Amino acid sequence: IKNVIHMTFDEVNSLLYEGVTTKQKKKKLETIKANHFSIIKKLEEFAELRRNYRIQNKASISFIPSPKVHIQVGKDGSAVAELGVNDDFNKQARGIVTEFMYLAGEIAADYCAQRGISNLFVVQGQPRDPLLGEFDPYHEKIK
Repeated sequence: IKNVIHMTFDEVNSLLYEGVTTKQKKKKLETIKANHFSIIKKLEEFAELRRNYRIQNKASISFIPSPKVHIQVGKDGSAVAELGVNDDFNKQARGIVTEFMYLAGEIAADYCAQRGISNLFVVQGQPRDPLLGEFDPYHEKIK
């Protein structure tokens, strides 16, 4: 598998849903849009079809909020923090990746089951605080 382009979740969301907001992002995303937008859009459409298929077949869907933290540091060293909550990790870029991760797991499980191969897997538990999860130690510092 060869990585053709590297994009963050925020970059994919900007490209597909929000529009480009900064000059730095604009140049990178314009190049990506010109060369890869149709493929990214098809991946999004496939992920949505897979999600609908799983829901129709009684899959459970989790709606776990996660922290959204953006920090911009100015040239003078000042910092501006924007705090929020991503209300559904199944939407937008994270949702696309999530669906492909589910699909990869399903393919691996089927492969092992058809060949009688024992399979190891990990179940990810709930974070202690569903709004903060791994960011819990930093909560007091950003209030």
